[in-house]
Amino acid sequence: MTTLPDGFFATTRWSLVIAGTRFQEGEQQACDALAELCRTYWRPSFLFVCRKGHSPEDAQDLTQDFFVMILEGN
Repeated sequence: MTTLPDGFFATTRWSLVIAGTRFQEGEQQACDALAELCRTYWRPSFLFVCRKGHSPEDAQDLTQDFFVMILEGN
């Protein structure tokens, strides 16, 4: 994984996005893809929320809620 400066989003890896939705084709592969997406995008998402004026604690909660919404929404 390429390291980017804080707050920069990595280029979307659509192969991971697609793999993360294909549970019927391989649950472990889908879970691994989703885990990689979360590792890649959690920090930039958190920093984005912080820059919108939220406290670090609130930004953590909002970022977690965002990822839960994405993961539950398939």
